[in-house]
Amino acid sequence: MWRYSALALLLALAGCERYPTGGELRLHNDMVEQPTFRPQRDPLPLPDGAIPMNGYEAPITLEAAMATLKNPLAPTPANLAIGQQLFNINCRHCHGDEAHGDGPVAAKMPQPANLTLAKYVQSPDGLFYYRMRYGGVIMPPLAEALSPADRWHIVLYIRKLQQP
Repeated sequence: MWRYSALALLLALAGCERYPTGGELRLHNDMVEQPTFRPQRDPLPLPDGAIPMNGYEAPITLEAAMATLKNPLAPTPANLAIGQQLFNINCRHCHGDEAHGDGPVAAKMPQPANLTLAKYVQSPDGLFYYRMRYGGVIMPPLAEALSPADRWHIVLYIRKLQQP
């Protein structure tokens, strides 16, 4: 009888492991403790030299963006329609339907920019692209939500809204 007890004890101990810090023995629970991300946790940063699947976009300063970035897209009806759709999804809730800074959530936060003011009409396209990529004082960065082409489509639509 003691042989069966010893065998059962050995089998139970074979299914155990020590904590990495050297604590008590515990049963394997690989299905519970997986190397996955828990809700509300950011993923690990990319290793040095890794290139994202959707390409690499070099960092740029605001001054360089305003001086060098030009919208490569033509204001065709198709491009403007894409820009309007993306604006409605990503920008309208703060900036409003006509980009006056009067969106549905604007009353609950500091005043969003009125993109139809003269200072924005006279600003280069690179300013809008930069702000969508990196954010601003109260504007969150949208680099992960919008591809470079998406940002340029939105710039086209903003320019359409700025026309008298």
